[in-house]
Amino acid sequence: MVALEEFTSAPRTYVQRLFQADRVLINRIGAPQLDVGTGTMLPRFFKAGVLGIAFSRIPRSMFGNVIAHDHAIIYLEATKVSRRVGVVSEAIYSQEPSGLVELWSKNFRYGRSTIPLMRTPYWGYVWRKSRLRTGRQGLHGSSFSDLLLVLKSFPYMVGLGVGGMMDIGRHLSGRDGL
Repeated sequence: MVALEEFTSAPRTYVQRLFQADRVLINRIGAPQLDVGTGTMLPRFFKAGVLGIAFSRIPRSMFGNVIAHDHAIIYLEATKVSRRVGVVSEAIYSQEPSGLVELWSKNFRYGRSTIPLMRTPYWGYVWRKSRLRTGRQGLHGSSFSDLLLVLKSFPYMVGLGVGGMMDIGRHLSGRDGL
């Protein structure tokens, strides 16, 4: 498996600078961020055999329904096959949301998409991963990372609540297939 060290492309806005500070922090922490249970750095490339086995272990019902945390689930299953992970330094530059509306919209959508995940064996795993960055204590930029997490968490939780209410409504109306 190969993870890519990531940075923010030309951060101009305050939100983009928060993302950049978070990326720098993750990269500075290094190897602990590759821990499947506590880290946030996820591989983006896999050997075909490892990926094939990982996908075969994920219930088909999750395909097309789970958006948030999909890469973390693939990584979890892949580590049951292999623990070998490499990192390419300074590999990619991502375009991050420019402002709060864009950031909140994206994380609201992620929160809503988490509802199907709650009915799977992966829910406890991804919920435990939702916290402050492991290994950040005492490092420059950790407060910016913490602030970004707070800014992302609020709309995510609202989306989760709205998605849950919609799910209950579908269940009560008999449109959920249960």
